[in-house]
Amino acid sequence: MRIGLFILSIFISLISFATHNRAGEISFKQIGVNQFEITLVTYTRIETEADRPIIEINWGDGSIDSLNRSPGFPQFVAIDINVNEYKSIHTFPGPGVYTVSLEDPNRNADVVNLPNSVNVPFYIESQIIINPFLGENTSPVLLNPPIEEACKNAVFQHNPSAFDADGDSLVYSLIEAKGLGGENVPGYTFPNGVSIDQKTGTLTWDKPTSNGEFNFAILIEEYRNGFLVGSMIRDMQVTVNDCDNNPPEIQAIKDICIEAGTNLNLTIKASDPDSGQAVTLTATGGPLSEVNGDLATFSEVVGIDSVSGQFKWQTGCEHVRLTPYQVFFKAQDNDSKVQLIDLHTLNITVIGPKVKNLTTEAKIEGIEVDWTRSICEEVVGYKVYRKSDSLNFEPDSCETGLPSYTGYELIETIMGRDSSSYFDKSVTDGNMYCYRIVAIFPDGAESIVSEESCAETIETSPIPLNADVINTDASNGEIFIRWKNPKDIDSLGLSDDAFYRIFEISFDMVTEIYTSTGLTDTVFTQTNINTLSSQHYYYIQLYDIVNNNEVFISSSARFKSVYLETSPADRQVNLKWNTSVPWNVDSSVILRDNNGTWEAIDTVNSTSYIDKELTNGIEYCYRILTLGEYSTNQSDTFLLNHSQEVCEIPEDIIPPCVPEINSKSECETDKNTFSWTIDSLDCNGDLTNISIYYKPHLNEDYSLLTTIKTPRTDTVFLHDNLLEVAGCYSFTATDSVGNQSELTNEVCFDNCPIYQLPNIFTPNGDALNELVNPFPYKYIESVQIEIYNRWGQIVYKADDIDVNWDGKHQLTKMKCSSGVYFYVATVNEQRLSGIESRIVNGFIHLIRD
Repeated sequence: MRIGLFILSIFISLISFATHNRAGEISFKQIGVNQFEITLVTYTRIETEADRPIIEINWGDGSIDSLNRSPGFPQFVAIDINVNEYKSIHTFPGPGVYTVSLEDPNRNADVVNLPNSVNVPFYIESQIIINPFLGENTSPVLLNPPIEEACKNAVFQHNPSAFDADGDSLVYSLIEAKGLGGENVPGYTFPNGVSIDQKTGTLTWDKPTSNGEFNFAILIEEYRNGFLVGSMIRDMQVTVNDCDNNPPEIQAIKDICIEAGTNLNLTIKASDPDSGQAVTLTATGGPLSEVNGDLATFSEVVGIDSVSGQFKWQTGCEHVRLTPYQVFFKAQDNDSKVQLIDLHTLNITVIGPKVKNLTTEAKIEGIEVDWTRSICEEVVGYKVYRKSDSLNFEPDSCETGLPSYTGYELIETIMGRDSSSYFDKSVTDGNMYCYRIVAIFPDGAESIVSEESCAETIETSPIPLNADVINTDASNGEIFIRWKNPKDIDSLGLSDDAFYRIFEISFDMVTEIYTSTGLTDTVFTQTNINTLSSQHYYYIQLYDIVNNNEVFISSSARFKSVYLETSPADRQVNLKWNTSVPWNVDSSVILRDNNGTWEAIDTVNSTSYIDKELTNGIEYCYRILTLGEYSTNQSDTFLLNHSQEVCEIPEDIIPPCVPEINSKSECETDKNTFSWTIDSLDCNGDLTNISIYYKPHLNEDYSLLTTIKTPRTDTVFLHDNLLEVAGCYSFTATDSVGNQSELTNEVCFDNCPIYQLPNIFTPNGDALNELVNPFPYKYIESVQIEIYNRWGQIVYKADDIDVNWDGKHQLTKMKCSSGVYFYVATVNEQRLSGIESRIVNGFIHLIRD
């Protein structure tokens, strides 16, 4: 019964009112927990019976409200256009996604790209996402109205001039206009040459070819840290007329990055190719009307043939944000028929000023880092970066923070603007450390990085020099350990009885392995250990004897022996090694045994190496020699340390890779085609087979479909004579020795269901068009349909894919009268995921005479 009343209301609205809606959008502002203020704006024709002093809004949470038009509205904006505003406050039940929408029966008539527009409801919506983890959100404000004029055969542009107070990233896209129930309007088309810039929002229509009114829908999505936080749809209208006119042109302006506190002063110029035209230059955008602090200024200017104006903005800390501000400049001529425009979007990024007066001072326990707090009250904290050597780095004008390519490491984030110091205890004695500071703002924006300040730590700990494997064995292995006295040992005032202890760490156990005889005893060879399959981990402690008691003085950094691992492959051995030492490892020498002599075969700056062009089945033995030094030259020579010896026999155990698969599905001919090209990569070198696996639906398992035994020459596979093209395919590759890859390169296709009913039929006994039957359909499993008359009463109901309505009332068997009937059909489509239902509705004209 409710469906019938709904259908009846549609018919009444179509009969009772004249044309009405032309454009509109819904914006929102969060004002409390789950509470939002909504502003709904519509643009309507002035002379119409369908005026809306009260309008209904659907909140998307199951509730609908009637909104009163705001005081002072409607307002006249053009020759036959009013703008209407409606405001309301609504509290949603809790976190969730809510689609706030307006559906009004009346669009204006004769919209060219919207068939039968007078009978198509006007629909706009905005999506509110309430997520405590994403924070509060306010939609963009659209500063340019959505009613425009264009010239036939001249380029047209429009920009909504969106300003997002939260600084979220905006993504623009053109979508099909929506109508009944928020569904795409059947038959809606995009004229040729229409496109939109996803970043700036500028809609461009490259030379309209037809006169008339056209409607476009712009979807504006807000993203924050990569997450969608809201969206809105603007439905706008463009009227195309005949005119002999060329648009003006704005001189190109480069995007700008500017440090907060700088006074920006730009000259904006425009000219018109048509002599004698007056050009009006204006600007809109957040900096001119929406930001906190000082607003930018740009006064409207008019000139004959050409014009220039000054854009001025005294930027401040309150303007710093992660995303750029957009200013939209508009040049418009004064043609007597249609005033053409040119648009230019200027992106202005206001960046935080650098932290000043950074100093570093080495102390016994670490390095003290100090700076002057940021001049910006908006700063919420600081990032502390460190590097083990100095770098002369000057960021470019748009580069904030500290890029990873500089080699600096983020070691701490300190919250609070007044925090202006950091004590770094995680440093190694006797090394140089350099620091830089970056201020951070509430939305994640970062300042220009500070200047660099460096300090060398005080050396009071033993200095490890060697953990050199000199014998490889599972039980009789040996490692040579050497160290050096602290650089500033004299400052410790040690007695003649001072000594060292060496400790080895194994899992969670710490074992003392040596006690020295004094400060001159700085070498030790650990024997009878497993160096074949174990890496060894050490540290050294300095002690003194005070009043006959042992007193701990300091401990060295921890250090490990070099440990080598190998794996075989076809005619090669892969080497990988690791170590953890307080000095810098500059390079590694690859040593290979040649009849008892260790020969250097290569030197690398990495920790991996592939020894190629070997002979399968022959054993090869390797060692790694690392070369290193401390950045402050604590040792007199390079530090040389060997790994254990490892032997390996190369063999082919690696499967080939699957070539890149090109795929194509053709619903019309019920076939899927795959092709590939064997590349020159090593991973395809001995490819012999490609196996193709198939499953018709997502929730099923793969089974072998076919094996291509000559993939180098047979490079196309056709899967045809299908009942459905829907299905998933995956591939494996096999080489000459039988190594087979895992399933990979999955490709899935879906069906292309087609189902459409005619909008007219003539059951008049002439044997032509006597029944309502669908046009040729495909991939349809079943259809349930209900057909209503204008009073919302069901006249026909069937579970029949072919419908077969003969124009008679299903119960009374009497002929239904000529007129318009409304249908709602549930179309069950055959899809990759299984049977999916889609609602299709529309009008059928029954004509008997």
